[in-house]
Amino acid sequence: MRKVDPALLAWRDAHEAAAPVLAFGALPAARRFPLRRARFPFISDVVADLASRLGRTPRVLDAGLGQAKLERLHLHAHPEAPARWHGVDRHAYRLELRRAVEGIERAQADLLALPYADGAFDAAVCSYVLQHLVEPDAAARELARVVAPGGLVVLAVPNLPQPLKLLSELCHPLLVWAKRRRGRRFDYGAQVQFWNLPRLRRLVLDAGLVPARWQGFGFVTGGPLGWLEDREWWYRWNVALGARIPRLAQDLVVVCERPLRSSR
Repeated sequence: MRKVDPALLAWRDAHEAAAPVLAFGALPAARRFPLRRARFPFISDVVADLASRLGRTPRVLDAGLGQAKLERLHLHAHPEAPARWHGVDRHAYRLELRRAVEGIERAQADLLALPYADGAFDAAVCSYVLQHLVEPDAAARELARVVAPGGLVVLAVPNLPQPLKLLSELCHPLLVWAKRRRGRRFDYGAQVQFWNLPRLRRLVLDAGLVPARWQGFGFVTGGPLGWLEDREWWYRWNVALGARIPRLAQDLVVVCERPLRSSR
């Protein structure tokens, strides 16, 4: 089993300590409102709204816990609406990356065989994981299984409208081969899936879920316009535009409902 490299953790901590700002008030970063992380406050708001509707603390599964960015941000953004977080990752060492973040039940598990009973959670979140899975459709069905009827499944993926999706699918194997020739190690696998809104919609419907809300983030990020990500108005404008035309954004989030009764 791979262990966490203490030197890597020390580098990460030093790197974060040197970060000029806290993105969205919680995550060390170079910009105050980085659009490539905007999915985290959005999903946090979804969880807080769910808590308000339920009138109790929701049980939330984070499928792909990683650095626990969502949980860290939620603690800052919604202290009035805590959640009972359960985080899973297929790599045990990744569950150790943020042990200092309290209040998370952690388990090593594959998304194709989650160790939870049917309907165990009020919501499940899967952020930036589906693109690394060989069987994303099976993973989506498993996420739907562990969410109670009437609960939510929130999926987030990098978005590539056509023809960029097709071009990436054609070129990516060559890029992976070249990187591996140079000794690049992929901690959680080279990206194997490419997504856009029509494909994500098919996955959601095939899993028996109902898409309730689509949201895109990031139309122009980094580069010469990177300084704009220190401006809240730029962030708000991107969120508003992403709600109108999510299919053209760089990141895509869909909030799905598990029906009270199966249509199958």
